[in-house]
Amino acid sequence: MRPHTPPAKRLFCPNPSLSCPSLLAMALGLLIPLVATACAESGGRGRADDGTQPRGAVTQDTIVVGEIGYDLGDPDAPIIVIEFSDFGCPYCARFALETFPEIHREYIETGKVYWKYVPFVLGIFPNGDLAALAAECAGEQGVDQFWQMHDELYKEQQAWKATRTPDVFFSELARRVGLDVGRFEGCFDDRRGAERSRAANRFAAYVGVRSTPTFIINGFPVQGALPIDAFRMILDEFSPR
Repeated sequence: MRPHTPPAKRLFCPNPSLSCPSLLAMALGLLIPLVATACAESGGRGRADDGTQPRGAVTQDTIVVGEIGYDLGDPDAPIIVIEFSDFGCPYCARFALETFPEIHREYIETGKVYWKYVPFVLGIFPNGDLAALAAECAGEQGVDQFWQMHDELYKEQQAWKATRTPDVFFSELARRVGLDVGRFEGCFDDRRGAERSRAANRFAAYVGVRSTPTFIINGFPVQGALPIDAFRMILDEFSPR
């Protein structure tokens, strides 16, 4: 008698988001490290503090990709990039502050690239899970507010990783970027963004992400904070001829 094999996770593809074929290609691609400038999980497995499944676990969860992460650009762009980054990762900060602004200007604003940012919690950085929660609570007030908090979290990475009062620190960041602080603090205290963080980590586990930053570019996986010239070369290879 054949043993019963539980069904794998399913990707649900709502219309406003990415196409099913593209998502399947992205989700099933092997992650091939091209450079070493990436933060990796200790011991080769993600920590389960946030309730995500260990690497390799097969569950019946449905992953609704359109409800995960934060998007920029034209959904009909010829190039789709999914970025998995941890707010506590120094290489992610380098990419976010030095490389991504150029990519945004040259490729996203011009309609060449559709970008999805997925906040991934590796579980190895002090206050990293709370930084992701702060970003999700900013996102509760709007996509623009998420991106403003995204920038501040990377700029202030060393400070919030060292603080012993992260709730106070993140409330000050919320005030700095012009959020409704009372609403932000209510979200933060009630952990209202925690389920989005868990969903993001489940998606990352499904794809096989084990270091940050990791990018899935039209189904092709790239690991590490590539410099702008290297990233341009890859994006240009995927551009229509």
